[in-house]
Amino acid sequence: MKLYSGGVFRRPAPENLVEADKAAFEKDFVHESPDIGLVEHRDVVFAPGGEAFRGGEILPGYFPVGDQARRPPQSWYDSRLKHAAHDAVAYGGDYVWVTDRFSANYYHWLCDCLPRLEAYLAQHSHGRLLLPRAVWALPFVRQSLSAYPQIELVDPPPPGRGGRVERMFVPDAVAANGNHHEDLAGRVAARMTGAFAKGIKPSASVKLHVSRILARKRKLANEPVLAATFTRHGFKPVLMEKMEFAEQVRIAASAKAIAGVHGAGLANSLFMQPGNAVVELRQVNEQRNSFYTLAAARGHSYFYVPCTPANPNAAPQAGDVACQPGTLDSALMTVRARKGY
Repeated sequence: MKLYSGGVFRRPAPENLVEADKAAFEKDFVHESPDIGLVEHRDVVFAPGGEAFRGGEILPGYFPVGDQARRPPQSWYDSRLKHAAHDAVAYGGDYVWVTDRFSANYYHWLCDCLPRLEAYLAQHSHGRLLLPRAVWALPFVRQSLSAYPQIELVDPPPPGRGGRVERMFVPDAVAANGNHHEDLAGRVAARMTGAFAKGIKPSASVKLHVSRILARKRKLANEPVLAATFTRHGFKPVLMEKMEFAEQVRIAASAKAIAGVHGAGLANSLFMQPGNAVVELRQVNEQRNSFYTLAAARGHSYFYVPCTPANPNAAPQAGDVACQPGTLDSALMTVRARKGY
């Protein structure tokens, strides 16, 4: 069953793109998203960790498009299925399933799972949603779902137990990993801001530096040195992980610009009104363009600040980074010149 039409999404280049960095971005200048369908599965067993199986095989949607290369050996999943099938909690009737291996993550929940739910609701007036316990227990998940009165959130099995579902409906992923479907991202943004930030308007005085000082990985190693540069350009440091979900939506909706290291906090750019600025501090060639493509999907201007690894031996998706103050200053000056704030 077709839920939602795909499309070809053409993205403007980063506002401060230099020729030497063009190869890192041009692969995402155009993205083609296929039509989004709804797949029905019967007699599905799902494990406590969120893996769902039919006929002994893990459902293909568990691995996001473009991520299959990191799949563990089949023997690992066989043991998960065996454990899940033993004493599984029975769920009779119809249920919706929108999660994959990355869903217990702020960015992936907002930018992958909720768009799938929006695609489902484009053709259905209600549904019963099942989530793995690790996702179900996250406060931001439960708070965001309060904006969906037509969705019944079903309790997962007790800790350590799997479930067996009579009939499971799984919306397709709306885009390849690190990409976004513009219409569905807009639907999520409208629903969240309508529920939690109604009437809030962006102000030129609100520019946010999303700090990762409390993060376990991918910190800005020389953040104290860069604090003066952020302040000079009017960016206020915020710790998103210290805020309730509704507060994150409200502060992002009030912002004209959001800056920060590549990380989940930048997902809050989803809630800014179109036409504002996203500034990502990143290793240019070593990280996905997730926030460039999100900025394009929401109609924002995207700027990047090249960083270098603080530890050259660390994996790009985990290691801390550093940035020269002059590099950051130049990027923020360009934001002011291009956007007027």
